[in-house]
Amino acid sequence: MQLLKIYYAYFSPGNTTEKVVSHIASSFQNYPIESINLTDYATRQEDYYFKENELLIIGVPAYGGRVPAPVVDALRHFTGSNRIYPCWCCFFRLPAYILKRMCRGQT
Repeated sequence: MQLLKIYYAYFSPGNTTEKVVSHIASSFQNYPIESINLTDYATRQEDYYFKENELLIIGVPAYGGRVPAPVVDALRHFTGSNRIYPCWCCFFRLPAYILKRMCRGQT
């Protein structure tokens, strides 16, 4: 199966998770990429369906080891063909210098 499109969805009140997840998505070169900003209330209310040749990457922060409730509710609007499974990425607060190195590919 060939990928046709990459989606990345994120909940990022401080924009850190968005930066990391967009960097991960951009590493899939030669594919169209579309973002879904779950920080926006109206966006969280929309329904999304992902086709079998599409990859979904989801990034959310973890607060006290838990995913924020608005994200859990938003994910109920996500459905797909079960061909490519979502990648669930939870990021804890990283020191700024580590995040900068990650985004430059210097891990």
